[in-house]
Amino acid sequence: MGKTLHELFGSESGVTIAVSPAGAIPYYSALRTIDVLGLNDLEVPKQGLVRVNCRICTAHPRVATINYLNQMGTNLLIAHPQLLRPGEKPPTVEDVLKRMYYLEEIDREHLPKTARLVGIALPSGSKLLAVYLNPTPEVDALIERGQLHVF
Repeated sequence: MGKTLHELFGSESGVTIAVSPAGAIPYYSALRTIDVLGLNDLEVPKQGLVRVNCRICTAHPRVATINYLNQMGTNLLIAHPQLLRPGEKPPTVEDVLKRMYYLEEIDREHLPKTARLVGIALPSGSKLLAVYLNPTPEVDALIERGQLHVF
């Protein structure tokens, strides 16, 4: 996933991603990354949404809000990665957000009206699903060229 993102955007782009597995994906992508679970972010543990649907989340008691991700200029919200396999019906943005956020009730009212679900083709043939939050010319160009699929 990280290598594919790096191939698409390179390390000099202004694209910002938000993920929960904030190790390999940020490392290989070399993109500016917001850690949705807050281990690599000082603000999420202080101001993030308190998780109520997880009984064993002592290491990750809060998650980044959509409002915070917008403030940080997040372009692609990947959070907990989800794949769409060939032939599968694409989910809705709402379904993806529920899974990305481990069924927590996040601040959906801050979801931009222009937010779209995109699929990033991986070498396996599957598509990595991401919510395209804040427009950027780099992502728009890939959509226009057909390198990112919009659902």
